[in-house]
Amino acid sequence: MVVVCEPITGACCDALSGSCADDVQLFACSGTQQVWTERAACVDVVCDAATGACCDHDPFGACTDGLTQAACDCPTCEWVKLGSCSELDCPPTPIPTVGEWGLVVLAILLLTGAKLAYRRSNSVDALSA
Repeated sequence: MVVVCEPITGACCDALSGSCADDVQLFACSGTQQVWTERAACVDVVCDAATGACCDHDPFGACTDGLTQAACDCPTCEWVKLGSCSELDCPPTPIPTVGEWGLVVLAILLLTGAKLAYRRSNSVDALSA
């Protein structure tokens, strides 16, 4: 007599994204933010996503409350689980500025370029005359 062992499956909820997968074995649903319910389907379990604050450190970014980690996915974003924007310090990355010496160098380069352009236009006129 051959005994066939059917694997026990269930619903696997990801608490960070709120997503659920059916027919998952326990070993495949073992992440720190995953919850497995034996012999259940996703329609039978509540799989709410953890929300928090999404702080966009872009110079023109802002902080947004109530987002999941999956929704807070920009390159300059930082997600804080169960956090709120009123509790966070969400400083933007400063926009680089040109200092005093940078302006001096820029002015010299512009003047040099203008002088070269003027010489070229005058030398062409002198040759054609």
